[in-house]
Parts: sequence; structure tokens; C-alpha cells
Amino acid sequence: SNQAGTVQIGVPTTAVLPALWSGTPSSWISLAPQPGTNGQVFGASEGSQVGNSVLGHATLWHGSPESAVDLHPVGLPFGSVAYGVSGDQQVGLYAGTSSHALLWRGSAASVVDLHPIGAVNSHAYATDGTLQGGGADFGPNISWHALIWNGSAQNYIDLNPGPGQHSTIFAMAPGQQVGQA
Repeated sequence: SNQAGTVQIGVPTTAVLPALWSGTPSSWISLAPQPGTNGQVFGASEGSQVGNSVLGHATLWHGSPESAVDLHPVGLPFGSVAYGVSGDQQVGLYAGTSSHALLWRGSAASVVDLHPIGAVNSHAYATDGTLQGGGADFGPNISWHALIWNGSAQNYIDLNPGPGQHSTIFAMAPGQQVGQA
């Protein structure tokens, strides 16, 4: 599980329910918007939590099951998941025939597809509230490249350190990105 301040998030081991803790076992609550709804929470910041729940849809919470917001893009048949949250931004991906990195601002209607032209797959895992971080696979013989987006598919910086290297951003704060390379 991830830790953000004094709130811990994750998946309890006895069930697959989206969960929120505040530092003690007795503080555990299920964020499932409906009883028995499976889900997971992957990110938390400033009183907001993100992950997935009903029907494998990306979900935003604000500390309670009643606050759940379905972020899944309307009309898309496959699942989505949100991994990162900061400020008014949530990031994640749509898992269709190819995955697409997505940015939301609190609702399904606000979704922005960050998938770069020429990419086969893309994922967004983190946001600092202004920029979005993750990576994209640009096809055969080209490895995953760490990317920072600035709100659109066309506005990104490729941070891959060199030819043949695989890199991805998994977390970020203003002016700093971390992941693998």
C-alpha cells in the first residue's frame, strides 16, 4: 500500500474492497460505493483517493463510499483505472485494445486522452497537480519511454535516458519525477 501523510490506502487481505485507513486497524473503512463492490485504491493526496471500483471503472473518492465519482470515459467498453491524484487532477489509463494514458479533473466528462501520436500503449501513473507522468510504448524495437505531459497528448517531454532503455515515471512532486530506467 501507499502512504500519504497519516492516511494509508490499499487492499485488505480478506476481501478485494477499496480501503482507507488513518493509521490504526480500527480506522479502516471500505470505500466500495455499493456493498460487496470489488475495487482497489492506488493513490491519495490532500483528502482525495483514486483507484477503480464498480465494473472496473476508474474512481475518485473524498474519504467515504458516498463520495465515489465514476471517472470511466462514457461509451468506452473496457475498464479504466486511476493511479495518481494531486490538486484537481487524477491520472490513469483506459485498458482497451491498446492502453491510453488519461487525465481527469473530477468527472468522466473532463477526461483528456494523453496518448501520444505513434504510441502503441501509454500509461499515466502520477501527477503533481500541474504535470502528468508515466510512459509510452512506441512500437516494435522501441522500448517504453518515460514521459511528462502538460495536459495534452501533443504537449509532452520524453525523458528516456538513451537508446534501447526502458523507462517509466511512477511518482512525482513539483520539479521531481521518480520511476525506473
